[in-house]
Order: sequence, then structure tokens, then C-alpha cells
Amino acid sequence: MYQYDSMYYIEAISAFNSLLKYSDLQNEILFYKGMALMSNGNYQSAKIQFQLMDPDYGSFINQRKWYLALVSLQLNELEYTEQLLNEIITDESSFSTNAKKLLNELSAK
Repeated sequence: MYQYDSMYYIEAISAFNSLLKYSDLQNEILFYKGMALMSNGNYQSAKIQFQLMDPDYGSFINQRKWYLALVSLQLNELEYTEQLLNEIITDESSFSTNAKKLLNELSAK
């Protein structure tokens, strides 16, 4: 986490890969690995990490959908992005307000 927090994303990704082999915290590690990949501009790989997460387990349920929507938007997957944003709005999570704003911006284009 020090490497991630210090924005040494390449080193953090390597460390997360090692941790994935031995840790029971799969969702958490996949989330932070996805965030590091996203921060490094590798949106397709980030998307894969978020998709590998268990969508119904752990403390990253809402964050997973939000960041999956953001990377999908970067990949120009607008239909999938809108689907995820609508799910976030329906979930009424802490990301709902931002999801509504982003969905309105997409609809205005």
C-alpha cells in the first residue's frame, strides 16, 4: 500500500500480483490493483481486475461499480457505462449523486 499511496503504480501492481497468490483478501487486492492500473492509464487491464472481483462480497461493492463505469467510459463503452451508472443510481449508494451527474452529462452529448 505504501507503493500505491506513493503513486509508484508499477511497483504496486507487481506487489499486488504477488499478494494475490497468497492472500484471502482477493477483492481488496484486485480493487487496488485495478486502481493502480487505472491511474497508470491501463484502462483495459483495470477493467479486468474490477470484473474479477466478487460483485456481492466485501467492502468494495459500490466502489467496484463506480470505477468499472469510469474505466468503461475511458474505453468508450458507453452502453455498458450507462448500464453501470443506472445500477449505481438504483443502489442508492454514496456514488449515486455522481452517477446521476455523469449519466446526465452522457445523455446531453
